[in-house]
Amino acid sequence: MIFGQSKKSEEEQSNKDSRDEEDYQPKYEKPKIMMLDMPKACTKTLQKAGYNMTEGSFGLPYKVKRSDKPKYVSLDSRNLPNYEEQEIIFVNTALPDSVGKKPENIPESGVTELWQLSTKGLIDPRPYAMTLVQKASDRIQKHGGIFVVILSKRYQISYFLGNADKYRMLNIEEKYKINNWFFLNDLDLFRTKWIKGKEMVVSSKANGFGHLLRKGLRNGHYECSIAPRKNEGNWFPLIKNKYGECVGGIMSFDNDRGPILLLPQMPELDQILVELLEIWLAPWSPKLFPHLQGAQWVHSQEYEIPEVIHLKEEIKEIKEQKKRETENLKSQIEDVQGKNKEWYTLLNGTDRELVLAVIDAFHKLGFEEVIDVDKEENENREDIRIEDQDPVLVVEVKGLQHCPSDADCQQAQKHALMRMREWNKTEVKALTIINHERHLPPQDRDNNVFRPEIINNADDAQNGLMTTWDVWRILRNKEQLSWPDEAVKSVFYRSGRIEPIPTHYEHVGEIEHLWQKAISIVPNKKIQKGCKLAVEVGNTFEEFTAESIQKDGKDVDIVPAQSKCGIGYEGADEKFREGAPVYLVSNDIASNVIETQE
Repeated sequence: MIFGQSKKSEEEQSNKDSRDEEDYQPKYEKPKIMMLDMPKACTKTLQKAGYNMTEGSFGLPYKVKRSDKPKYVSLDSRNLPNYEEQEIIFVNTALPDSVGKKPENIPESGVTELWQLSTKGLIDPRPYAMTLVQKASDRIQKHGGIFVVILSKRYQISYFLGNADKYRMLNIEEKYKINNWFFLNDLDLFRTKWIKGKEMVVSSKANGFGHLLRKGLRNGHYECSIAPRKNEGNWFPLIKNKYGECVGGIMSFDNDRGPILLLPQMPELDQILVELLEIWLAPWSPKLFPHLQGAQWVHSQEYEIPEVIHLKEEIKEIKEQKKRETENLKSQIEDVQGKNKEWYTLLNGTDRELVLAVIDAFHKLGFEEVIDVDKEENENREDIRIEDQDPVLVVEVKGLQHCPSDADCQQAQKHALMRMREWNKTEVKALTIINHERHLPPQDRDNNVFRPEIINNADDAQNGLMTTWDVWRILRNKEQLSWPDEAVKSVFYRSGRIEPIPTHYEHVGEIEHLWQKAISIVPNKKIQKGCKLAVEVGNTFEEFTAESIQKDGKDVDIVPAQSKCGIGYEGADEKFREGAPVYLVSNDIASNVIETQE
């Protein structure tokens, strides 16, 4: 019993609520509002205010026996009535408190259905159900629909589409990795980090909206921080945690797309819901609120109450301020792009323009004696020469529509031999830098740039082979991760196919497994607590300190070579991938540089 209420009376109240919902007739036909996995109090608040609202759900997770084998995923608990015609959608991305029923029947053999591993003893159909309405969500937003998302941590589920044979062995047809923010494409505009807390501060720039948010944040908490990933839309952070990380904000767009309001978990959202809709969201899409416009004259400047006039002025100022800030940022972007045009030339340039871009990159990487041979000498020799130290680097640069031929890769070697005879010295090294398939984005290009025979010849002759994409990655990572000059300059003195890895990075293994808060590796050398590691993430690296290390389930300070261990990292399964290289970041750059040059 709860407060003296029997289970029977609880059921009677639940049945009464269901009958009330069925009998409910909204006062306003528009906007059509859907509450997905939202608290019951929010539903009652909107019904009391006369709004046309519908309750729905992406489904309920249900418990199964823990197993390393796939289990059938039932979508029976999802409830998305008339989703395509909704105009304002509230979504709580957190797992529902209640648990659904385990399906009684499983598909017969040979029937293609959805499956999920049951290692945690819980089957979650929600992320997959979200994919089924993603196109509809995008269409709703494109036509001015509004999304209010109550944020939880972003997690990912692996699903399998396939059929089980008569021995219950699964024949996999397709695999999916889907997260619980997947119902709207524009949510991919945001980076997120898992971080929990209750202490939140409303931005002073939120003005009148801030008063409303403070009221709604009582007893609230956050489960993640958010930041825009791309320069698209107008992002206005509204709520931050004690460390200054954004945990709530609104993204608007200059076209007809409706705004996205992102909020932390707010148990008392129902207390501010009507005011949130009518005062703050209605101005973004006034056509969704015809009942407010029907008596619009009473809200004109002549008849409006002073507080509302003040709030409307604040809305106008927020929009103008964001527009000014956006234009200023766009101007800064154009200025930075103009001053660094050589960066882009490294990716799509050829001929003299590409040579100048490589020269600029060498200077940025810390080289001092970079000779533009084409400019200083009239002879048909190498493009660039680097004379900072011995051996002298003789560099040939080419931009091609295809992968390089043997002749393309032998020019630098020929020029190096000519310089050896001319200078009567052997400390001369050839380096070929190719911008291959330059009409394609680098990630779409052939990774096997150089034929094996070309690489073998370079190894034998101790020549270097690189791409301008390699140079670009070194350049950006040096700036982004503050790599020391010596750690990157020595890279260009290596032989064979040169990888864009600095000399203070020592490869110690690959990620074998990922968890929410840790990675596991089998290091090829001893690692210890407090060491600095780097994991390859796309075109860059994530550097972090190994603040906690476990071996055999126990905290340790040192892990010997060839011993499987776990290394703590919050949000590892979102940030990294299995098989990603792991490097030990050394502070002793000089020793690594000497080893590389030998």
